[in-house]
Amino acid sequence: DQLTSAQPVSGGMGMALLQKMGWRPGEGLGKNKEGTLEPLQLEVKLDKRGLVSDQDVGQKPGKIPKLVVPTTKSLE
Repeated sequence: DQLTSAQPVSGGMGMALLQKMGWRPGEGLGKNKEGTLEPLQLEVKLDKRGLVSDQDVGQKPGKIPKLVVPTTKSLE
């Protein structure tokens, strides 16, 4: 709630650097000024259970696959 209701930044070192490089408020970033104008929406995680993808939920951990790297010559 605090993240969505906060006022946009209207100054500071970052904005001064962007304006020095030619950026103006209301423009997108990048060569063609097509960058996103809206800030990213974050999902704040407050528990201590770790990060899990939606695919991993409900699955039991299995064996870790062994990584085999082919070599081109013997190291002997």
